[in-house]
Amino acid sequence: QAFSDKMAARLDIAVNPVNRVEDAVRGMPLVVTATNCREPVVADDVAPRGGLVCAIGSNWPQRAELAPSVVGRAEAVVCDDVCGLAELVAGKQKIQAAPNRLVVFKSVGMAIEDVAAADHVVKQARERGVGRELPGL
Repeated sequence: QAFSDKMAARLDIAVNPVNRVEDAVRGMPLVVTATNCREPVVADDVAPRGGLVCAIGSNWPQRAELAPSVVGRAEAVVCDDVCGLAELVAGKQKIQAAPNRLVVFKSVGMAIEDVAAADHVVKQARERGVGRELPGL
């Protein structure tokens, strides 16, 4: 509760603590994981239908943020290798996931591409008038 209260005050948004991953991500079109867990944090029944899962945590083989079935169900899996993500961010490549299908993005450690992707997403959100700026970030 203390962490939730601190983040709510810092970001001026509602931050609600939960005890289970399912409760945090249910109904969300975007799920971002940033862990170094040995066991999957996001199981197939928790991953959004028709959404995006961004796994940006550990890249070690003995660690797993996503259950293998999440990746197996994905219509597209994008890694931040030099070509793949750059083409998406530049608009040269598009992913059109069908409704109720999942797209997975796995960051493998190329921070400059993560920044470029984030910049693109923020610009698109501003152009479309969606999202909310977080203070102090």
